[in-house]
Amino acid sequence: KESACEVKCGDQFDNAVVQRFNTCAVSNKKCVPQEKDKGQYPMPKEGSTIDTFDTRDFTGTWYITAGQNQLFDTFPCQKHEFSSSGPGRLKGDLYWRVTTPYGGERERTAVQEFVADEKHAGILYNHDNEFLHYQDDWYILAYQPNEYALVYYRGTNDAWDGYGGAVVYTRAKVLPEEYVPELKEACKKVKGLKWDDFVLTDNTCGKLAKNVVSEEIERDATILRLDLEELENDVELGLYGLPTEIKAIETDLEKEIRVIEKTIAKDEKLIEKAIAKDEELINNELKDVGTQLGKFLRFGSAPSR
Repeated sequence: KESACEVKCGDQFDNAVVQRFNTCAVSNKKCVPQEKDKGQYPMPKEGSTIDTFDTRDFTGTWYITAGQNQLFDTFPCQKHEFSSSGPGRLKGDLYWRVTTPYGGERERTAVQEFVADEKHAGILYNHDNEFLHYQDDWYILAYQPNEYALVYYRGTNDAWDGYGGAVVYTRAKVLPEEYVPELKEACKKVKGLKWDDFVLTDNTCGKLAKNVVSEEIERDATILRLDLEELENDVELGLYGLPTEIKAIETDLEKEIRVIEKTIAKDEKLIEKAIAKDEELINNELKDVGTQLGKFLRFGSAPSR
């Protein structure tokens, strides 16, 4: 349930920021423990795949018209464009839509590249992916060239080992009913896979549904992202210019200190001059007192008449 919630939130709110966070928290720092394989999607038995499958015949536009796992397989407007650069090689430019909690739709795209197993052309591997180091293995359980293909898959990534599902690709936007009996029978090749668990998808691919609440939230989120970017720039510029500001402050302080030192030196000289002047005045006064005292003593010692 926890993994299902994480997947659904990832589909609805995925963006570059969320992907960077997931890479850091899940892949790099291992903050989230990987959910282990519980055997819900077992490996098909040997000989279960259609090994006459040729990737060069699977090119062009295909639609997923039915899906087994509602976490991955039943999105609206699943239009996939495939190309092949040679035998056993397949590239898919995938497009689908995700319904938001507010009733709107978001477009999603991805590119996946597959290489067929050397011995079994009906098994294709999508490995060596950077994001969460995910790996998807395809098993072609039923196939009619240019009509339909039943693809069962198993996968692993840094967050979840052993997820899986199954989809039906058709050229038509809606699954033709005449294929259903063959698809039911093919599902029996994998333990636990039942046609009754499949859900038909909506590939009308009309005008992208929008919702006022969703648009307002997206607008506010855009404004918030711009504000955060501006704040980051301001902080970065502030930190970049901080040494210069500190140097300027130090220079100003040094100037103030020199002025104070000069003022103190000047005041010291003035004080010294004042003290010297006072000493001179005191000495002069003492000399005058001494002279007067001498006269008095001399007069006092003269003979009386």
